[in-house]
Amino acid sequence: MRFTQRLASFILYSFLLSCGSVENSSSSIQDSANAAQSTSSTSNEYNPLWKTLFAWGEPVSLGDRSVVMRPVDYHYFSGGFNCDVKSSLWIMHVLDSQSVISGPDNSAWRKFDFKPDETLPYSCRTYSSDFTNSGFDRGHLAPAKDFQAFGSTAVEDSFYTSNISPQVGIGFNRHLWAALEKASRSWAVNKGKILIYTGPIYDDAAPKDIQFIGYYHPIRVPDAFYKVIVNIQDVNSPKVLAFIMRNIDHRTVEYPNSKQNPKCDDFVKSIYNPLSKKCPRDNISNFERHQVKLEEVEKQARITFFPDMDAKLSKKLKTKKEKLWDYDPSDY
Repeated sequence: MRFTQRLASFILYSFLLSCGSVENSSSSIQDSANAAQSTSSTSNEYNPLWKTLFAWGEPVSLGDRSVVMRPVDYHYFSGGFNCDVKSSLWIMHVLDSQSVISGPDNSAWRKFDFKPDETLPYSCRTYSSDFTNSGFDRGHLAPAKDFQAFGSTAVEDSFYTSNISPQVGIGFNRHLWAALEKASRSWAVNKGKILIYTGPIYDDAAPKDIQFIGYYHPIRVPDAFYKVIVNIQDVNSPKVLAFIMRNIDHRTVEYPNSKQNPKCDDFVKSIYNPLSKKCPRDNISNFERHQVKLEEVEKQARITFFPDMDAKLSKKLKTKKEKLWDYDPSDY
């Protein structure tokens, strides 16, 4: 039921928010979430959105590769955590126009500390200290800003380390990846409700290149990350965008048809602006080049999305590369 409870919480709060019935306080937001959870069993009778999504099924390991995924459960996101790599292999959350707040990040978020997820077994937990001096950012899978409309409790939940993975900072997490996150919020406003899956990709083909951080709680460093965005405004005709990005500093990559030298010494001076004109845009914010088919994400991440979806619809979503939707990430 956890998948349905998360969706029920989101849908109820979005409705209350659109009606102006919810005060901008964490307590009232928490009450709304609790109410949605407590009524999730009856919601199944009348809410076609989450009923359909639940019928699609949660991601599962692909083929005969047996991967244990422990549940990650919070009011506005869910996931599957793997103790071997000490990371969630997928995190799912929902966005719509009511849940997106435009403008700069709320500086109050900085007060939140990264903290271990105590719902996981002790041997699986990771800590903020595991990232210290590692050279990697504490990268959110479901970004904190996506929960700002739901109040401080929802944002704080996103700082559990089950939602965090080692990401290269400059040239990736703070720039190319951030640009895709901004576009996702723009799509939520323009397209209606969207379902977002985010997770790491590990390449076992070159064992000597496998990296870990954290001495006491070794966390495997992903070789890449994926993001799958499903337009669920019409659940009978969903549309999918999928992306894979390598976990590297993309400033130094020579992409085909690049119009400028991707090396940019002044780039560090403006690291918090993913659309900085001081560096080539087609390297540090042009995520379009990283779009793939959903079946490619499944192949590389080794998980299956929508395992219970109608086979014909599933094949269509996974084998078709959707034309990129229009977006304006500048305000999100």
